[in-house]
Amino acid sequence: MRKITIILILQILVLQILVAQDIKEKFGKVSIENLKTISFEKDKEAEAYVIFDFAHSYFKEGKVGFDVVFHRTTRIKILDEAGIDFAEIEVPYYVSNKGEEKVYDLEATIYNLEDGNINHTYFEGDDYFDEKYSEHIVLRKFVLPKVKEGTVIEYSYKVRSPYIFRLRDWEFQWDIPVEHSEYQVNLIPFYKYTWLLQGANTFSYKNSRQATGLKRQFYTVKFHDMIHNYVMKDVPAFRDEKFITSRNDYIMKMDWQLIKTINTEGTETDYLSTWPKMIKSRLKNESFGKYIKKSAKSAAKFIDVASLKNKPEKERFNEIMNYVKDNYTWNRINSSYTSNSFKEFSVEKEGNSANINLFTIGLLQEAGLEAKAVISSTRSHGIIKYDYPFVHFFNYALIVVKIDGEEYLADATNPFLSNDRIPEKSVNDKGLVITDGDPRWLKLTSSMPSETSFIFDVSFEDGETKANVKAQFSEYDAAKKRKYTNNESKKINDLLLGADDEIDDESIKITNLDNIEEDLILEFTSKRDEEFTADKIFFSPFFDEIMDEYPLKQKTRKYPIDLVYPKKRSYKTIMTIPEGYKVDYVLKDYKNIDNDYFSLTYAVKETEGKISIELSYYFKKYIYPATAYGRIKYYYKEVVKLGAEKVVFVKIDGEE
Repeated sequence: MRKITIILILQILVLQILVAQDIKEKFGKVSIENLKTISFEKDKEAEAYVIFDFAHSYFKEGKVGFDVVFHRTTRIKILDEAGIDFAEIEVPYYVSNKGEEKVYDLEATIYNLEDGNINHTYFEGDDYFDEKYSEHIVLRKFVLPKVKEGTVIEYSYKVRSPYIFRLRDWEFQWDIPVEHSEYQVNLIPFYKYTWLLQGANTFSYKNSRQATGLKRQFYTVKFHDMIHNYVMKDVPAFRDEKFITSRNDYIMKMDWQLIKTINTEGTETDYLSTWPKMIKSRLKNESFGKYIKKSAKSAAKFIDVASLKNKPEKERFNEIMNYVKDNYTWNRINSSYTSNSFKEFSVEKEGNSANINLFTIGLLQEAGLEAKAVISSTRSHGIIKYDYPFVHFFNYALIVVKIDGEEYLADATNPFLSNDRIPEKSVNDKGLVITDGDPRWLKLTSSMPSETSFIFDVSFEDGETKANVKAQFSEYDAAKKRKYTNNESKKINDLLLGADDEIDDESIKITNLDNIEEDLILEFTSKRDEEFTADKIFFSPFFDEIMDEYPLKQKTRKYPIDLVYPKKRSYKTIMTIPEGYKVDYVLKDYKNIDNDYFSLTYAVKETEGKISIELSYYFKKYIYPATAYGRIKYYYKEVVKLGAEKVVFVKIDGEE
């Protein structure tokens, strides 16, 4: 029995190696059958699919030690016009003041079937442009020519990196189906890595083996590469649903992390530490802990420390936060480490998120407040996995400050938010407090509802609808509006109501635009042409302010519904019944909803010469489990249905 088991294992290993070789042999060889394919059998909705996606990471000797090379080749079948977008390729590469990665051997072939023959168009890789994506990431972009429905594209490139910590992660899953995805990693004895698999429990198959042939030599050490292959087959498309933190939290992928380096004499240096070691390292780092200390030491150059210490803690906090927000500019780069020195930041008054917030922490500390840094991950970057102290999980730094015995989270990069709030992008599970002692995680969730309310006072005359409108916004809703308007009347006009509305610029009144601690209030007068027939008026009472389609359209859902924060919305319309008309139709009978998840109220009142309609709804939680998907989907449908309701006025008999 044992002998049979060993034979089976060997057969599986041989099969795996042969399949990988078969994929490689197909590079540059496209069949007519591929080009004739008009749909993907396993996903009829797919606009394209990946035939194969193969990458190989390996080490080559560089100027100092080794460089890591990432070589990728991908083949995609375009099925319809929407799939043509996949001919726009992006290659990310890392840059810093210590050097940058090199993108090279960029080439592609475009295959089209013309008159029964395969036509080849070659792309040599010279027609590209670079676009800065973040502080250290640049995207090399290129667009493949002559791509249309039915085209097969194949492209290949290499990225050489002097940074051994930049061993590439690998995404097996795309937004379109993938037939075969494979990552081969050749490891050498000087670097030890570990990896995490997300989105799956196991691979379609994998194998590890020692390279054959002559050994490589580095100084006195002779070695063979260890070759590891990881394969996923028939990977379904990732449908990017509404209300998720980030596709990075759910997509099928491998994350790699350097554990240790081993020099030729056998001396080891650890890189994957524990949370306590990571915290200690941060506190000693020139671009983190030492930066905060420099800020505290220099605080008297920026603020009146002696005067502040005599004020209540809340007042101290607000004065310092307002000072930073008013005098320093965030350069729109997210980072958990500062990008320039304290001196440079002090002079330029601009920096990344860590520059701004670590500087603020130093000022708060010197003013006598207990303030610390919290390293975190923005929503688009993904949720931190607490069991694994991977450095690249973090891309942001926030502030936690104790005021009168209570802790508050803060961020000085956003001048449109209340001082004791963090940006919406940072509302993402938990963050790690950087302080001595046992690791402490803080919740970065928001249970405070953001409210938007509209009151419409409506009258009808001469085929036109006139409305005096009062709109009020709180919390994140207010911050979004403040950021957008920025006191520019044109933007304010664009922001208000729908495209069919004509706003009277002279009527616009704004309250609390700069007072971020209070609700933002907008008042204005709007006109629009109404839907008139010979004897009826069809009126939409909420001026298109309520969503006209529900956002949850998938039949089922595997992920939580993440709304970021609870949302309250209320709309009240008071209409003066037009002269010579009466109400012909208005929805009156509606059963209201109220439970732990959601509430919805709809009410209609008629008084002499007037009719009022009120609609309000409240999603009470910031996150709902996937099991509640059906209920939440239903609630959204109800909101859309009520928002689309019309009031119909009909002419009174005998009236002209």
